[in-house]
Amino acid sequence: MMKTETIYSRLYGYLTQQEGIKNLDILLDGYSSRDPDSHLPCAELVELTAVLRQDLRDIKNRTAGMADVARGCKSIIKAAIKHTPNRCLHGAYIAADGRMCVCSSHHMVVLNQTIELPMAPEPGGFDPKNIIRHKEVCSIPLDLPSIQTLKAHIKLFVAEGKTLSKQCRVAWDFGPSMPYVNAEYLLDMLLALPGALAYWSGKKHQYLYFTGDAGEGVLGPLKRPLQEAST
Repeated sequence: MMKTETIYSRLYGYLTQQEGIKNLDILLDGYSSRDPDSHLPCAELVELTAVLRQDLRDIKNRTAGMADVARGCKSIIKAAIKHTPNRCLHGAYIAADGRMCVCSSHHMVVLNQTIELPMAPEPGGFDPKNIIRHKEVCSIPLDLPSIQTLKAHIKLFVAEGKTLSKQCRVAWDFGPSMPYVNAEYLLDMLLALPGALAYWSGKKHQYLYFTGDAGEGVLGPLKRPLQEAST
């Protein structure tokens, strides 16, 4: 049986050389049946090639022990695509300091090593120096939930049919006078930065700072519902 990598290589060559698709990498990293280019006669081959590319990335990340890191980073990219029109955030990008970054409008992760991720279709991602500066003012350690606890919290909240808003389905509360954050975004941070520690400045609207062996990142807080803020 032909290996996945061989099939992918042959399909990629056919689409670029025989079909003459110039922007194939952009198509593969963000392909969807809703894309404008899906009307192409070879749209199904593009979709198949995109699936194979993702399979190969998953295999490489898993072999490198970075499967959870990649899962968290891809979730951040998904949030950026959903909530941010800025296409330079619709994938990973390499910052000026050489580190790989993923960023949405509410959270960012900067990795110490590159992994297999879809890359942004346009240049111009945020400079991590302008965001990671939060570590200079964050000194209050936070008691982070385990990934299992957080997943169970999200699952229960969603199963009960609750939702906070279109932007945030479920929140995580660190306690009275402590940060209140998007639980799903917090899960992204814990996956992308396994074993990370988190710190807060003590200021209500200050980003939380995360640091771990895989890299560092920040997560923006939510505004508490009025009924909770007044109690």
